[in-house]
Amino acid sequence: MSEIKFWEGKEWQNHIEKLLKLHYPLGDYVPIPDKDGGDKGIEGFSRDGRCFQCYAAEEPLTIEELYNKQRRKISNDIKKFKNNQKELSSFFGPTKITRWIFVVPRHETNKIVAHAEKKLKK
Repeated sequence: MSEIKFWEGKEWQNHIEKLLKLHYPLGDYVPIPDKDGGDKGIEGFSRDGRCFQCYAAEEPLTIEELYNKQRRKISNDIKKFKNNQKELSSFFGPTKITRWIFVVPRHETNKIVAHAEKKLKK
């Protein structure tokens, strides 16, 4: 039986950003710093049109608690992303965003997939 690693939020974000920088060629992953004015609903984006938002809920949590926190985070950050569209477009330049990707260390219920799909349709 494997052990579940509980991530701190910033630790998870740093881990994912390192992986994205390894995956994409130099300059093709662009992080959006959050220290000055916030991240506008994304951690960064890739030049192939993907936006990434990382989230690690404070654990330990039940399946239902984790689902509720992730559902709220998706809803709030997609709203932020839409509300900041004008400012974000100045970051994207010629890049056309085609996907908003929610990156979590674990999800335990298919309800979160259904929620994300519902938000996508809006």
